[in-house]
Amino acid sequence: MAYFDPRKATVLIVDASPVGVGALLTQDGKVNAYASRALSDVEKRYSQTEREGLAIVWAIEHFHLYLYGHKFTLVTDHQPLEYIFNNPKSKPPARIQRWRLRLQTYDFDVKYKSGKSNAADYMSRHPNINEANRTDHYDVAEEFVNYISENAIPKAMTIEEIALESKADTNIQYVIKAVKSGSWENSQYVIKAVKSGSCENSYDNKALDTFSRLKNELTIVNTDKGEILMHDNRIVIPHKLTDRVITLAHEGHQGIVRTKQLLREKVYFPGIDKRVEDTCKACIPCLAATPKKTFEPLPDAPWTYISMDAPWTYISMDFFMDHG
Repeated sequence: MAYFDPRKATVLIVDASPVGVGALLTQDGKVNAYASRALSDVEKRYSQTEREGLAIVWAIEHFHLYLYGHKFTLVTDHQPLEYIFNNPKSKPPARIQRWRLRLQTYDFDVKYKSGKSNAADYMSRHPNINEANRTDHYDVAEEFVNYISENAIPKAMTIEEIALESKADTNIQYVIKAVKSGSWENSQYVIKAVKSGSCENSYDNKALDTFSRLKNELTIVNTDKGEILMHDNRIVIPHKLTDRVITLAHEGHQGIVRTKQLLREKVYFPGIDKRVEDTCKACIPCLAATPKKTFEPLPDAPWTYISMDAPWTYISMDFFMDHG
C-alpha cells in the first residue's frame, strides 16, 4: 500500500453486497487503505439502493481523518446514487436523504463506474465480520479534539464558585463585615495601617479604599455556598477569579470598549478598566489582527528646490496605497 498524501487527488471506491460493504482509499491508482464490514440483520433487509448508500456513508465516516477538509471523488457501481448525491434537488427515500444531510460537511463528487471494474466488489462480498458492531473509527480522534477544545476555552463560572472564592477573599470578607455593621471607621484604620506597613496581612489598601467610597452602593446576597457582595446589580468578583472573568469577556476578541461593556453589565471589581485595557493590549490574536497605523516618515534629505515660471513646466508623479 502507498502512503497517503493530502496534496494528491483522492478517490474513494465503495461497494455493497447482500452481506457486507467495502471500500478502498486510493491515490494515483494505488491503494492507501481498505476496509469492510458485515451488514447487521436489519441492514440486510435494506433495498439495494439503500445498501449502496450505506456503503457511501460508512466508508466516508470510516476514513474521516483522511477525507475531512479535502475534496475527493467517490466511485460507486450504483448509478442512481450518482444523481442523488450530485443533484441537490433530487428527492431520495427518507433514509438516504438523512445520510446525504449527514455528509454535508464533506466535499466530494460521486461518479458511476460499472461493477465489473469496481475494485471494492471483493471487499463487500468478503466483509470483516469483526467490524460489524464497531463504532466509527474517528470517534477517538474527535473525542481527543473535543477534549482539547473544551479545556482550552475558559468555562463560565457559577454563583457557587463565586461564593466559595468570596469566602476565601480577605478583602471581600472585610467589606462584607463593614456592610453588615454599617461601620467603615475601622476600614479607614486598616487602610492607613496597610499603607504604613504596620499591618501585616493580605489586605489590598487600594481595593479597600475603593470599596469604602462605594459603601452606599454595596449589598450582600446569601447563597447556599455563602455570601456574595454586590455593587448595585453587579456581582463583585473575588480577586482570584478576575483573570478568568476578563478572559471570558474577551473570548471573542472584540476590543477594549466592547469587553468593558460586557463586564460592566454583569460584574465589578476594583481596577476593572485598567485590567481590561492591559489584557486586551497584550492579547496576541488581537495584536495580529490589528493593522499597523504607522506611516513611513518623510526623508530628511536630500531635498531639491525647483523654480517654475508656468504651469506644466515640471511634472512629477508618486503613488500611494489606501488601507482603509
